[in-house]
Amino acid sequence: MNSAVHAEAVSDGDVGRLPAPVGQVGEGLGGGSSSILWKAFAILGSFDRDRNLLTLSEISRRSDLPKSTAHRVVKMLVELGALARSGEDYRLGPLMFSFGSRSGEIVLREVAMPHLVQAATHTGHLVQLGVLRGRDILYLAKVGGRGSLNPVPVGDRLEAHMTALGKAILAFSDERTVATVLDRPLARRTPATVTDRESLKGVLSQARARRVAVDRQEAVPGLHCLAVPIVTRGRAAAAISVCFPASVGSGEQLVPVLQEASARIARALLQTDALEARVS
Repeated sequence: MNSAVHAEAVSDGDVGRLPAPVGQVGEGLGGGSSSILWKAFAILGSFDRDRNLLTLSEISRRSDLPKSTAHRVVKMLVELGALARSGEDYRLGPLMFSFGSRSGEIVLREVAMPHLVQAATHTGHLVQLGVLRGRDILYLAKVGGRGSLNPVPVGDRLEAHMTALGKAILAFSDERTVATVLDRPLARRTPATVTDRESLKGVLSQARARRVAVDRQEAVPGLHCLAVPIVTRGRAAAAISVCFPASVGSGEQLVPVLQEASARIARALLQTDALEARVS
């Protein structure tokens, strides 16, 4: 049993981290408010866990914006409080913290965290919390498991079909949500990743019947994950998983711990009106 549990939770900066727009966004500030919005999002999306302080030149390069355009938009974002200046560098500002603290993801994380810690202590392995966003799993928290076998950092994403978390949620989602994932080509991350649609449908059916989803080295070579959905009012609001080296075995003995944690989180969500806070 692991008594020294390491907890990593998504910060407000991580929740607010925004992907850069696809393609070129142009040079000027013309083109209407939507053009300015895309540029602002591109700049905010330049910041990540590894680089939370950026110079104007770095912002320009990361956002794929001309330096003159980046300067004008950065100035606007500083005035709004979305960015803050620290010498020659810029960082995400207090407005982003304020927005992030209101999100349903933050509510969910705070409700779930004590139960994740308890599950990680009991299993001695990495326990994760994730939600489905589009075709991806957004990782909200990770507890325990300091080893190198870790799919992605908190705040990052993986395509749902290759993760136990994603399959657990999809197994208890409506047809439209499942179609969002299945109606496009399924990427292969490892040789074990399931990329055939019909095969994945069968996997989801099994997960629904067992109320447990499995990832056997589909996301990371050498890593197994088991996940159970957090079901509230008949649908999966999120899922929790336990991850461990493939050499450990099937991990089936860990399932009851996950199921109990999931049930406690679901009850807590209902009691705290987290659903009304738009958890999903």
